[in-house]
This record gives sequence, C-alpha cells and structure tokens, in this order.
Amino acid sequence: MDEASKIALFTGFGGVVLGGMITYFGEWKLRRQEAKATLRKNFVLCLCEMGRTVDELTSIYKMGVGILPDEAPLLISSSIRRFVSTSLVASSLETEKLFSVNHEEDELFSDMALYFRRFNSSLETLKAVNAMHIAVNARRLNVGLAVPTGHEDLASVTFDGGDGESIAELVTLENLYRDYFKFLIENITDGRNLIARLNKNSERKFHSIFNKKYPKLELSEEFNPLDYLSDLPRFSISDLPTQPA
Repeated sequence: MDEASKIALFTGFGGVVLGGMITYFGEWKLRRQEAKATLRKNFVLCLCEMGRTVDELTSIYKMGVGILPDEAPLLISSSIRRFVSTSLVASSLETEKLFSVNHEEDELFSDMALYFRRFNSSLETLKAVNAMHIAVNARRLNVGLAVPTGHEDLASVTFDGGDGESIAELVTLENLYRDYFKFLIENITDGRNLIARLNKNSERKFHSIFNKKYPKLELSEEFNPLDYLSDLPRFSISDLPTQPA
C-alpha cells in the first residue's frame, strides 16, 4: 500500500471515529439534559405536593378550632366544629419522584415519605373522628339530652348521672380530639419545616451562575396554633364537674 493510500485509510478511519464520538457525546448530552429536566419536574411535583398537603392540614386545623377560646376550656370537643366534608385527597406521590428531593447535604427522602404517610393517616383519622362526632350527637338528640338553641353541634350537654354510655362517649370523643389536634399541629409544623429544607435543596441543586432561578415555595402566612392544644393531658371521667347533691 503506497503512502497516499495509507493516509487516505487512516483519514477515513479517523473520520469514522470522530463522527462516532460526536454522535455519542451528542446523545449523551441530550440524555443528560433530559435527565436534568425530569429531575427538576419531579422536584417541582414534590414541592407542590408538600404545599398542597400543608395547606389541607392547615385548613382542617382552622376549620376545627375556629370557635375555641384562647384559654383551654374544660372540654374542647364541645367547641370543635363538625366537619361537613372529609373528601380530601390522599397523597399518592410515586416513590421514584420522591428520590428527586435528595441532596448530599440533606437526604430528604425518608422524612418526606414519612410525612406523606402521616398526612394520609390524618385524613383517615379525621373521617373516623367526624363519624363518631355525628353519631354521638345524633344519639344525644334521640335520648333527649339538652341541646343549646340554634346550634347544630352541642356546645353544652346535661347528663343524667346514671347515663354511663353518654359519659363514656363524651370522654372518648374528647380524647380523640385532643390526640388528633396534637398530631395535626405536629404534622403541619413538620410539613412547614420540610418545605424550608426543600427550598434549600432546590437552591443547591438548581441554582448556578448561569441560571439563578430555582423552584421555591413561599408559605403565605405563619402558623400559630393555640398553645394549649399541643400539650393537653388525657381526659378522664374524674375531670368532669360534679353538681352538689
């Protein structure tokens, strides 16, 4: 093979290799861009779901405690508003999307997965408590217990001392509400903290000198729950007031 043929052969071979490398790196860059776009999309979905669920829990809290006094009453169940609708949507965010929230400086996946499980549990618990509230009120009305005029829910109840069933129902419902609102406040507080951590991870993952915009969720208002709802002790029959003989 003469010198010219050798040059032509190597030139052709080099062109094929170079072309292959250009194609490979072009496809690699495209896949990388697609992966980044998918990561950002999943991250935004997680951020939006956090915002939605925290808003839902906050709405439940506000609806429930709307007429509770600033100081702890003897019973909170007598002032809790019955929930007209409990058709709230549970969280069903796919696990693969949750992995997008992680960063080497803050592994958020486990904390968020636990938060969403607790959110779903809070919805199911609300339905159960609401159903008991309705059933207890209906039974009280049917047996002729005192009902304040103009109130759908009972704001005060007069019991016969021998009506053990009604007293037991009252104590059970009171403790359900005490536990539920303590749990609810914890979930809302945890959710708000997770949003702050998500915003920080978003800055770490997506902010750069070339692109200073990154997904961020700003909560519209502060959450200031009633202090006593976070540490109300369990209620017992002995806590009920007694009338002098």
